[in-house]
Amino acid sequence: MAFLFSRRLESNDANSRQLFYVNDAIKNLVKENMAKVSIQNAGMKMFSRTEGKVENTRFRLSQEGIRYLFKFMNKQKVKIGAEDMLHMLKSEENLVPLEKLTCKGDVRKQQNGTVVVYCGEDEPVCTWSPSPISHSIRRIR
Repeated sequence: MAFLFSRRLESNDANSRQLFYVNDAIKNLVKENMAKVSIQNAGMKMFSRTEGKVENTRFRLSQEGIRYLFKFMNKQKVKIGAEDMLHMLKSEENLVPLEKLTCKGDVRKQQNGTVVVYCGEDEPVCTWSPSPISHSIRRIR
C-alpha cells in the first residue's frame, strides 16, 4: 500500500512544505527515525505548499509527481501545440506571456493554481496560473 505523507511530526503536519508518495516500509522507516536523523528525500514529491501565492490553494502539483497523477486528473489540464510547448520550455523567463501562446484562451478558462499543459499525455508539464485573467503563466521548475 502507498501513502501521501510529510516529513514533519504529526503535531506539526499542518505546516508541511511538501507531500511525498511512499510505500508503507518507507513511511514507517521515516516516522520511526525522524526524531533521530533528518531525512531530506524519501519517496516521490507530489505536492508543494504554495507559500501564500493563491489564498484558496494550499498546495500545488509538483513536476516530479505529475506523470503519476496526470491520468487521474479531469480538470486543470490544457492540451497545447508543440510550438507553444517549445516556446514555454525554451523561454529564459519564468513568466511566459500568454499573448505569445496560441493556447492562451484555454489556459485562461482554468481556475487559479496549478495548470498542467501537455502535447502528449506521456510528457505533461506543470505550470502556475495566478488567475484566470492573468497575462502570463509561470513555469514550475
